[in-house]
Amino acid sequence: TMTALDGIAYICFGHSKKDYFNDCYTFDEYQGTWSPLKLKGDTPIGRIGHTCVIYDKKLVFFGGKTKEGELLNDVCFIDTQTNTFKQLKDLENSPSPRMYHSAAIVGSKMIIIGGRSEKTICGDIFTFDLKKLEWSKAPIETQSRMYHKLISYKNLLIIIGGTGDKDELDVLDVNTWKFINIEQYGNIPFGISRFA
Repeated sequence: TMTALDGIAYICFGHSKKDYFNDCYTFDEYQGTWSPLKLKGDTPIGRIGHTCVIYDKKLVFFGGKTKEGELLNDVCFIDTQTNTFKQLKDLENSPSPRMYHSAAIVGSKMIIIGGRSEKTICGDIFTFDLKKLEWSKAPIETQSRMYHKLISYKNLLIIIGGTGDKDELDVLDVNTWKFINIEQYGNIPFGISRFA
């Protein structure tokens, strides 16, 4: 993943043809320099297909897949002020282990939508309370999809693309957990997935 905070881009985990990475690099846009991020605390697991969001100066990661093929459902944090890595595993009410899902922040909650689990493409929606460190499942699901993108705007989640049952635009109000019908105009993207 690549995530930007206060003029610094954080590149974390991923893989090459030969290996999975458990390290992170930073790019300082003001200095124009790359540096390895020297982490303290727990040892990160190399992974792909995870997500990363920002909350309270922390990078928050969820899920992914290891080199051995194990799907993950842990929540990990990098405190960007102390460079401390912390992993939370086996949390109550966690989503099933998955990869290629999407994540966004609404207030103090990380929202996870869809992805690929061991047996299926998911359409479930989970919230992780970043203050209480607790999971809960939303009372609604979306169409099953993976490789899609998710952004938040105020109390709305905007979901687009992916592969699965649906690849079109959805807008979800997290206050009511209801989808909003919107009219789309112009050159609507068709069948997009695995995009940035």
